[in-house]
Amino acid sequence: MLKVKNLTFKATLIFSIFVVIYSLTLYLNSQRNEKALEAEKSLMIQHTNLLQNRIALIQFAKTNPSSDRAYQIFELIKQSNKKGLEDLEKTTQEEYSSLLEKTKQYYQKQKETTFPPQKNVLVQLLTEQTNLILEYQFLIKKLTLQAQQ
Repeated sequence: MLKVKNLTFKATLIFSIFVVIYSLTLYLNSQRNEKALEAEKSLMIQHTNLLQNRIALIQFAKTNPSSDRAYQIFELIKQSNKKGLEDLEKTTQEEYSSLLEKTKQYYQKQKETTFPPQKNVLVQLLTEQTNLILEYQFLIKKLTLQAQQ
């Protein structure tokens, strides 16, 4: 009888240890997933801003620079730029600080662009923008895969 009680106690103790370890593992994974989702959200906001900005820049490049439509598009670019800078100020993702700093420098450079911008300036802005968009896409995909694991 004593052996059965001792065996039951050992089995209960081992089971309890496994339950605690499993619960702790689930908790840590949920915390990691929340951080990954928050990082993904902030990166997606910047990615979206850059895409909107890119569409406006391409429309501007297609438009006659001396037209009223070109000036309206240029104002849209400025608004998109301002929104991007404001969103960057709200972002607290330290592990992506180099990418966020490159994005901030891009927005600053674009902010200093005067109307009407010259073609070589537009090409340079579009090139930098394309590189940033690709970096954001890569990181968002990476975070999505991490969250799924």
